[in-house]
Amino acid sequence: MMTTPFPSPQALRRAIRARQFSGQTAGQCRGFTQANLAVLPTRYATEIKAGEVPVFWACGVTPQSAIRAAKPPVSITHKPGCMLVTDVRNIDLAVAA
Repeated sequence: MMTTPFPSPQALRRAIRARQFSGQTAGQCRGFTQANLAVLPTRYATEIKAGEVPVFWACGVTPQSAIRAAKPPVSITHKPGCMLVTDVRNIDLAVAA
């Protein structure tokens, strides 16, 4: 049986926030799946409003499935080891209604 250093995701999160852990998060909590998260500075955070549904893409496969179903005219995604990072803000990509 594999032992993991953290009994729960909450314990791992506390260790990360306390700067007691900075390693790979995958496999650190038995029974839980790893996800890649980015902690944003407060000035970039936003409130989720009533009626809005936040979406988190856990990996490249999930958005690919959504893209395949939605059939948008254009889509930008990534492949393992090749991530698109840009400084273009979402608002700058908005299309006027």
